[in-house]
Amino acid sequence: MATDYRYQFDFKAATIAFNALGIHRLRNGLIIKTTSWDQVVELHMQRGMDYNNWLLMLVLGGAAMLGGISMLINAFVVAENLSLGWFLRGNFYGLTIAGFGGLLLVLGIRRTMVIEFKTADERWHRHSLREIAQQDKVRGLVFLMQKHIPKSANATFLAA
Repeated sequence: MATDYRYQFDFKAATIAFNALGIHRLRNGLIIKTTSWDQVVELHMQRGMDYNNWLLMLVLGGAAMLGGISMLINAFVVAENLSLGWFLRGNFYGLTIAGFGGLLLVLGIRRTMVIEFKTADERWHRHSLREIAQQDKVRGLVFLMQKHIPKSANATFLAA
């Protein structure tokens, strides 16, 4: 029985994987689309925002954090004494909303290595390489790409 080399990845992140056959876009660990190296027209690998909707995350996180803090300040001003009952009478919700907003703010400003590439059908694809960067395998990925990308492709690699 022949070995299927499509599923043996040299480098793998959550939504993208790389091997000698090309760039594989993944969903739930399964290949949904494979782009061969000769179909890549332009490629940029650089530091960027981890999530595509980072601006929306910052706006919603800031609003949730301000709303939660205002709920806590209002409850603190109205309270006659601070006790466990004060915490349980709705202030838990203010703390939860403020904490959720803080989490969105932190995730919205997180930066990591990202790859953006344009295929022959004029479509841009952007993926986070956070898992590869955490394993310190970015340099090996750059060597793999330089080896397989056609000379006519416009490729830029910025160091971590």
